[in-house]
Amino acid sequence: MPITYDRGEPIGASREIAVAASALWDVVAQPGQLTRFHPFCRTSDVLRWPGPGSKDTVTYASGLHFERHFVGWYEGEGFDIEVGLAEKKSAFVQWRIEPMSAGECRLTISLCPYMKAGLSPEESQAFQQRYFADSILLYLDSVLRGVEQLACAGEPVVPDQFGRHPQYSA
Repeated sequence: MPITYDRGEPIGASREIAVAASALWDVVAQPGQLTRFHPFCRTSDVLRWPGPGSKDTVTYASGLHFERHFVGWYEGEGFDIEVGLAEKKSAFVQWRIEPMSAGECRLTISLCPYMKAGLSPEESQAFQQRYFADSILLYLDSVLRGVEQLACAGEPVVPDQFGRHPQYSA
């Protein structure tokens, strides 16, 4: 009998970015841009792009290798991704762009970890705390800051530009 999984509690971070929502979309929705704004991404290979069914890979500076499957694509607004090892996804991730004004928008990245179904509330909370809590907030903040830098200044990030990460840095 196959193992089933539930989604954990969402963990998210947002950043207001001083560019139009359409300009931000042009940054995050371009194939191969991940290495330009993601400070922990060593390489990324685009396997299929754009739209629903898009797929790419991420190899982090630490050597960890994940696949990203885009299960929802909302032109100009964001996307939904399942990310993890090829044979086992570890999280559901949503990227959303919200216009604030003509020249400003908010980017929100929310992550829901996948965990084995049937865990008690205590086990579920312990799992999420151990693997996804504070370190994911550091991760999300670094990615958001990288997107902002590329969108506003046109400058790609360098590895660990906003600080090292225990799981994803070299």
